[in-house]
Amino acid sequence: MKVTSNAISKTGKYILTASFPVGETCRKNAPCYKRCYGRKGRMRCSSYVKSMQENLRLYQMNPEYYYVLISSELTMIPYKYFRWFVTGDMPDGAFLEQIAVRLAIEHSNTQFLMFTKKFEYVNSFLESGKQIPSNLNVVFSAWGNFLPENPYNLPVSYVRFLANDKETNENIPEDAKECSGKCYNCMDCWNLRYGESVVFNRH
Repeated sequence: MKVTSNAISKTGKYILTASFPVGETCRKNAPCYKRCYGRKGRMRCSSYVKSMQENLRLYQMNPEYYYVLISSELTMIPYKYFRWFVTGDMPDGAFLEQIAVRLAIEHSNTQFLMFTKKFEYVNSFLESGKQIPSNLNVVFSAWGNFLPENPYNLPVSYVRFLANDKETNENIPEDAKECSGKCYNCMDCWNLRYGESVVFNRH
């Protein structure tokens, strides 16, 4: 079974991704759900939805096998870049340490990127004295006035809303990096440093 993909237009064929279903693994009060790009276009097609559901089912039934599948692919084809959660988010608190951090340690030549609104899982991990590997960039996702609890000053992503949207843009830092819309031409998000931010136009 294959739980990864490199066929998503934004990330491109040279970036490996692994995702979960929209909504099912997202935090319950996530304000972005109704406008999530993962509920639009080809991500609504039955094959993609079924694939994401299978990924989640596999992780829940056998986390170790899920880990081995991804690790094996990275061993066979040493991708330089990997992105977690084009859709979805961490299913539980164990995922960060047992899957994401462990993979980054084992595959030190790959740069990993994770956007998340599960701030509490990351903060709890860091509070315990554990460290995120330097090749795993965890970026907290904000949405309008929904801002992360960020005591460790991790990078933050923001969304720039359209003029007729109800949400506000006032929290976007003036020095936030602009998303180009094509990860494979940019890679800035993989290299965001502590205290830095990126802004995406709502789409």
